[in-house]
Amino acid sequence: TGIPLSEVGIQGFTARVNAKYAERFQGLFDDLDKAGYKFKSLGEGGYSYRKVAESNNLSNHAYGNAVDINPRDNPWSHNKRMDFDKYGIDPNELARKNGLEWGGNWRKPDTMHFQVPKNAEKLSEAFVKATKPVEDMGIKAALTRDSIDIAGKGLEGFGGGLGKLGQSLANVD
Repeated sequence: TGIPLSEVGIQGFTARVNAKYAERFQGLFDDLDKAGYKFKSLGEGGYSYRKVAESNNLSNHAYGNAVDINPRDNPWSHNKRMDFDKYGIDPNELARKNGLEWGGNWRKPDTMHFQVPKNAEKLSEAFVKATKPVEDMGIKAALTRDSIDIAGKGLEGFGGGLGKLGQSLANVD
């Protein structure tokens, strides 16, 4: 594939995903498991070189940036049918908590589908740029690639949050 893949899993099921985002998918699986969710399938297991349905564009699965959970119980359809409700789970909330987006919010809901947001890499890069002025002012900042990714994950759910962080860092006396 040329893309480093890592294996993540839960309840005896595994999926190969982009190594850069494996912690996000594992976090989602762990949160679902803690909520009592019963896994029956991980679809094709994350990475799958294929196109988006009804399109000529490569799917996020082709990059290891998506997983499908219990496809038979959470189908791609107009009626947004899913089994997460049976467990009192808000899949959108858990996806966002783990730096992912949920396909159930799309015009034609794909309730099985969880993926890395398209802007994930840009957010990580922007966070590095936004924190550079703090380091230049002599304030020690313990930044690792993981903390940058985690911060980027957290900021994705706050529209404009990254811009506000940048503004507040620029205004530090």
